[in-house]
Amino acid sequence: MLGHRWSLLVLVVLALGADAAASPNTVTLGGHRPRWATAANDRGSVGERPLGHVVVRLVRSPEKQRAFDELLAAQQTLGSPHYHQWLTATQIGQRFGASDADLAQVTGWLRTQGFAITNVGHSRTFVELSGTTSIASRAFGVAFHDYAVGSRTLMSIDREPSLPAQLAPLVGGIGGLHQRVLRPAFVKHGTATATDVNGQLVTSTGVHIVGAGDFATIYDLAPAYAAGITGAGQTIGIIGRARVLPADVTNFGARMNVTMPAIDVVIPPSTGVDPGTPCGSNCENDDQLEATLDVERAGSVAYGAKIELIVSGDSSSDDGLDIALTYAVDSSDAKILNLSFAGCENDDDSSGSSMLDMFWQQAAMQGQSVFVAAGDAGADTCEPQGMTPDPGMYPQIDSINDLGASGSVTCVGGTEFADVSALSTYWDGNGAALSYIPEGVWNDSHADNMDIAEGGGGGASVFVAKPSFQNGIGPAGETFRMVPDMSFTAAAANDPYLICAASYSGADCVKLGDGSFAFGTVGGTSASAPDMAAVTALLDQAVGSAQGNINPNLYMLGAGASAST
Repeated sequence: MLGHRWSLLVLVVLALGADAAASPNTVTLGGHRPRWATAANDRGSVGERPLGHVVVRLVRSPEKQRAFDELLAAQQTLGSPHYHQWLTATQIGQRFGASDADLAQVTGWLRTQGFAITNVGHSRTFVELSGTTSIASRAFGVAFHDYAVGSRTLMSIDREPSLPAQLAPLVGGIGGLHQRVLRPAFVKHGTATATDVNGQLVTSTGVHIVGAGDFATIYDLAPAYAAGITGAGQTIGIIGRARVLPADVTNFGARMNVTMPAIDVVIPPSTGVDPGTPCGSNCENDDQLEATLDVERAGSVAYGAKIELIVSGDSSSDDGLDIALTYAVDSSDAKILNLSFAGCENDDDSSGSSMLDMFWQQAAMQGQSVFVAAGDAGADTCEPQGMTPDPGMYPQIDSINDLGASGSVTCVGGTEFADVSALSTYWDGNGAALSYIPEGVWNDSHADNMDIAEGGGGGASVFVAKPSFQNGIGPAGETFRMVPDMSFTAAAANDPYLICAASYSGADCVKLGDGSFAFGTVGGTSASAPDMAAVTALLDQAVGSAQGNINPNLYMLGAGASAST
């Protein structure tokens, strides 16, 4: 359940001006305007624009919500007859979703306003639609304006939306009424060359890179591999905004001596936007680089699993990740999901936070384990990672990644190896890892004598209440969700990950004339998140079942108690 620092009580308004004059008996839905949509930032009306993806969130009756919450808890309670008895999205809809009559009432009204219904969720908790700004303005009693947000211009509604009073008990919120900025959560470190020495890449610069074998050594995966635990039979769904270049994955496998898994690309039907053909050389496409990093990290750790790359380009009004995320939860069979992007929670709205929590709770009830990167700009996820802070361009404010704020997802942070003073203890002469390496806080905010926003993301939510598994943890008096939940190595400047990616200039891992290979070095929580997704694929294969939300067991393990699968 969500707790809010400001009220989400629905306010009854009898008159909303000219936009609502035809329907004076309306109800205003609070919490939909982002923090930056202020009069000072207003740059005027946007005119007529398409709205390619709008989501109407449906609410359950108090009785259905209570039953949903009780089952969600029972599914993670050892000894309960419902323990790990997961439901499908359709079963959730049948037991807890909107009735046929309620769905017909909501969709019927939306159609009369001019919207096209593109999808009704299997869970019967949301409706996806498309339209235009003029249709939405008339329907919801709003106007759409452009706002100056640092160096960007973003579109948003100028006031809270309203609905006819008879629909108010059925609708909890409306998504897609403002644009938002979601960034890949990786940090580029650079490029280097390496030669293959008996199956081990040795760099010309002395950089210790974390390859597939190194990761397995450091985190003790060799016994699992020896027992045939490779992620076989598991599907990892990677949510993104771009396809990958198959040659990159093939080259990576060749350099790592790993047979990489099959990749199925899924573009959500009806709602998805085809992101286009992946670029093949030096195009510096960060979305493609993110997808490539996720696939190469997850696929090299759980090389027996199947990778489902669920992608959409941006619609005219909504981020492609929102489209892909909705499909991944409501329609994908993948029991493990990874999302390596970050958004500024303090820039978001409370209604959007509620909608994300709704989707992630559905994923948990379906047995999906969800892993979200914590972000790479330290305490300020509003700031682009790796850049010198600029108050005139970006807000300087503590903020976590809104995509990972829900207690139903595992937010994965970043650490840094403490190996600089004893390199020979942990790495052999060819640069191969010898054992586990102690880890500490990743904070490169003063790297190269520069003040930059670079380090493991984390902090407390401004919207989401502290879940029960975090009771007794954190600062005294903190009542809101804290992240991250766990971490893997992520420091780009110290022992980075290797990547083969044509979308990263000079990093395609193709053999050079002298027999060496050019590769890229990267870090960030967008590498550690798919690492954990892959480890969970190994776990699911080992125990023979999906684990769903792993947070309760993680925190029991952290407290020294025994956990169950």
